[in-house]
Amino acid sequence: MSNVDITYEEIPGVAKWKGEIVAMELLAGDVYEVSVSMKERVPYLPGQYVYAAFDNYPERAYSPTIRIDANADELRIVFHIRAYLDGEVSAHLGNDIILGARVAIRGPFGHAFLRRGEDRLVFVGGGTGFAPIWSMALAASLSQPERELVVVTGARAVNRLYMLPALDWLRRNGARTIITTAGDGDGIFVKRGRLEDHIPTIRATDTVHVAGSPALVRAVVEMASAVGADYHADPFTPATRRPPNLRARLLTLFGRRKMG
Repeated sequence: MSNVDITYEEIPGVAKWKGEIVAMELLAGDVYEVSVSMKERVPYLPGQYVYAAFDNYPERAYSPTIRIDANADELRIVFHIRAYLDGEVSAHLGNDIILGARVAIRGPFGHAFLRRGEDRLVFVGGGTGFAPIWSMALAASLSQPERELVVVTGARAVNRLYMLPALDWLRRNGARTIITTAGDGDGIFVKRGRLEDHIPTIRATDTVHVAGSPALVRAVVEMASAVGADYHADPFTPATRRPPNLRARLLTLFGRRKMG
């Protein structure tokens, strides 16, 4: 891993940058890891988000993160993007949106970023809500290795657990509690059922970060609020989608190109 500067709470100002896609990999299930090369470092705090527009497609909000194998480059910004069949943008990843595509980035935004402290950190991320969780958990592990981390993440099915390499990195680097869930989990290595049903008891002294579907965020916020724990929430709501066209259906049936 290259050296990465980790800062806290000095919120960067909003600005605009230009870049281009230099790597795109289809991870487990329907999640792409998209790496964008920038001419200068884009300042953001782990847990914040930006708006990105690929070529002439509409801009969307994404959380900058680290590559799933924990390799970092300060002149690259990485996104984890779920490809929706009827997505106005994501359905085109790996087909019309390919290597060399221009990217306009605007931001950063958001206040659900990592703060320095001594209390236990509880990170909860569902689906691609793992992107900001991974960014924060890695930063906390590197900058405060003595701080206790709990990471709870999951997907609808085991074959969509794209975050497994990142979880292995966190285990090797001191994360004490890591819980993975899926609807078809084996009950041993992967818990079966909803992610929110497997969250350890939250303490009043914890700091909780949650990112994912609105239902997941609501459930975790209620748990944290019930005991008076500090929490930071980032609900993921897909942009309004138009009905899938024939081309999008064919791409889903016959697959997408893997690019690296």
